[in-house]
Amino acid sequence: MNHDCVPHELQAQSTLPTPEGWISYIHPQGWAYFYHPRARMITNDDIRRPELLDVIEKYIVTYPFSLTDGMELFVPHDPQPNEHMFSLL
Repeated sequence: MNHDCVPHELQAQSTLPTPEGWISYIHPQGWAYFYHPRARMITNDDIRRPELLDVIEKYIVTYPFSLTDGMELFVPHDPQPNEHMFSLL
């Protein structure tokens, strides 16, 4: 993954920690996004909130394809398990 963004714990915006396995970033335009290197998935949803993390994790485990080398998946806002949009990066 090649990001021009610097990893950031986002403590100024939230007192909740970034969940284990995820890396938080600040986009150059100012919004937070999160990357899971093992799953190779990116989301803009604030996975520091447990209810959103639960939704994202359910989406990830029901994703119907294996990502090959060089592929990453952008997880859409408010994803639903078994309702997959296919935005491969």
